[in-house]
Formats: sequence, structure tokens, C-alpha cells
Amino acid sequence: MMLKMILAMDLDGCIGKENGLPWRLQS
Repeated sequence: MMLKMILAMDLDGCIGKENGLPWRLQS
């Protein structure tokens, strides 16, 4: 799993987190 990339996307998105997961994973 590319955790670093996921974290970077989450920070870049700046949309926020739900249920403790990056918003991109929730999509």
C-alpha cells in the first residue's frame, strides 16, 4: 500500500477526514 502517496493526496486535497480515513479513500 502506498501510504505516503495516500497521505500526500489527503494533505493536498485539504478536504478533511471522515471516520479517520482520507477523503480519497472514502470515495
